[in-house]
Amino acid sequence: MKSIQLRKIITFIVFMPIAVALLAYVFMLLWNWLIPAIFGLNTITFWQGAGLLLLSKIIFSKWGCGYRNKLKWKMEEKFATMTAEEKECFKQEMRERCKKWGSNS
Repeated sequence: MKSIQLRKIITFIVFMPIAVALLAYVFMLLWNWLIPAIFGLNTITFWQGAGLLLLSKIIFSKWGCGYRNKLKWKMEEKFATMTAEEKECFKQEMRERCKKWGSNS
């Protein structure tokens, strides 16, 4: 059992850097092919591509369980414990709030 886990760890350690390097290289190639032609920007190096890839991961990805998911779970729990009458009242309140939010007043 331990040898299987050790093999998985070693495989991860070996192949993860290769996969990340390949992804950064593909990112660099796509950037250098598209961005200078479309926007007139400069080409980038491999390391700049890897940095941009990491930056985009930080900016656009969820790290763990985000605030939205926690809020959604809380609302689902609350909604599950409501009676049918309470659910309808809650839905009506949300409709009214959305109308007020959508108006320009």
